[in-house]
Amino acid sequence: MTHERPTGSNRTVNKVGLWLLVILVASVLAGIATLLAVGLVAFWLLSHDVSPPPPSAVPARFDYDLASYMNVDPALVAYRQAAVLPVDLRVPRAIAVGPGDTIHVAGDQSLVVLDAQGWLLRRIELDDTPRALAVDAQGNRFVAFENYVSIVDNRGKPTARWRPAGPRAVFTSIALDGDDVFVADAGNRCVLRYDRSGRMSEASLPWSFVAPISTLPSARTGYCAW
Repeated sequence: MTHERPTGSNRTVNKVGLWLLVILVASVLAGIATLLAVGLVAFWLLSHDVSPPPPSAVPARFDYDLASYMNVDPALVAYRQAAVLPVDLRVPRAIAVGPGDTIHVAGDQSLVVLDAQGWLLRRIELDDTPRALAVDAQGNRFVAFENYVSIVDNRGKPTARWRPAGPRAVFTSIALDGDDVFVADAGNRCVLRYDRSGRMSEASLPWSFVAPISTLPSARTGYCAW
């Protein structure tokens, strides 16, 4: 048997074929990598909502646009800052002045009482996050939470917790006037009127600053502010 010695032309053909095979394999691998990348991107897009957020469903009346209040006529400024009193609260939410010029500040899950110079008199721990605060002449604190009111007496002891106003209620403010307690409810867009025992009043407001009584579905729900 005889073997032919490969010639130079044969070796060149073999090298060209090898390079073509390498290029073909590289092209296939690149195509597979591209397909995997496209697939991963498609999977991420399908699993993540990248569409722009829908417009807010909250009516404009709930938007706090303070632009018109940024410039104030100096003639309307009746007070000036006299002092800065540090308060050991991460997020102070409400403030009220009590008997003897005591300063009551609610925030986090606490109620802090300071004297007029800012010295700490008492710290009262609460079970929930307060949203608003009012103090009467006897030093009783009316603390409004998200949908209910609690009363803390002048010794720092809770004395009452009123029935919640419902799951939609969002209390934002509280004020005292004689035997009446007024609570602003942003969730139901109304002002609720209670007596000092926590019973919601059915009486009308002769000085009403809200909608006419005819717009109310029931006097029991308070006075809707539209």
